[in-house]
Amino acid sequence: MCSHRYLNRNLKTQVRGQVFDGSFLGAIKQEKTHCSHLFEVLSGMYSFYRMAENRGFAGLRPRGFMYEEEAIDSYTKDGTIHSLGTHRVKGLAPVCFRLSLHDIMGKVGFTGGGVLRLEEGVAAVFRLDGENVLKGMISINNQNCGHPDLLKFLLQCIAKVKDKLCPAKGIRMFNTNLYPRAYIGMLIQAVAIRLFNNNYNYIMHALTALQRFDEVPLCVGALTDQAEADRYFPGFDFTELI
Repeated sequence: MCSHRYLNRNLKTQVRGQVFDGSFLGAIKQEKTHCSHLFEVLSGMYSFYRMAENRGFAGLRPRGFMYEEEAIDSYTKDGTIHSLGTHRVKGLAPVCFRLSLHDIMGKVGFTGGGVLRLEEGVAAVFRLDGENVLKGMISINNQNCGHPDLLKFLLQCIAKVKDKLCPAKGIRMFNTNLYPRAYIGMLIQAVAIRLFNNNYNYIMHALTALQRFDEVPLCVGALTDQAEADRYFPGFDFTELI
C-alpha cells in the first residue's frame, strides 16, 4: 500500500534538485523522504552513477552510455534456500553469485507479529563465479528479532561482488538485491509462501512486519492509524490512499 500523492510531494520537496555528490545519500534518508523504499531505489541509482563515473563517462560508447541489470531467482531444495543472481554491467564480464542458507526451512518461523525468527543457527555459503568465497553461521536475536548476523554476512557478500565490478575505494554498492532490506524482504516472502501458501493475509502480515522496526513504521503501508501517521509521516492523511 502506498500513496502516490504523498510520495510525489516528498519527491518534489526533498529530492528534486539534489546533486549526485557526497551529500546525496544523506538527503534521501528515510527520515527526510519518509519512504524506506525510495532510499533503496535512489541509493542504487547513485551507486551505479558512481561506478560509471569511476570508469570515465567520456570513454564510453555511445558517449556516456552505461547500463546494468541484475537478475535474481530463488528456489528451495531439501530445506535449503538458494538465491542465484547475475549482475551485468555494460563492458564488463557478468558476475554470477549464489547465496545458500542451508536447512533453513526446518529452523525458521514467524512471531505472532509476523517477524521472521530462527530457532537455531543456519549455515550460510556465498559462491561467486563458481567458487565458495564466504561461509558463516546466521542466527537471529530472538528478543527483538533483529538480523545482525545476516546483515553482516550480506554486507560481506556485497563487498565481494563490488570488488569484481568496481574495485575502486570509497564507493558503496547499494545497486544489488543482496542489499539487506531487499534480500531479507525476498527471504521473508520465500519462507512465508512455503509455510503459509494458502494464507495470503498472513503473507501480507509478514511483509508489513518487515516495514516496521521496533514498532516504528518505515512506510505508509505499515501504518496502523492516523495518530501513528501524524507522529511519523507529517502531512499524510489516510484519505490519500483512496
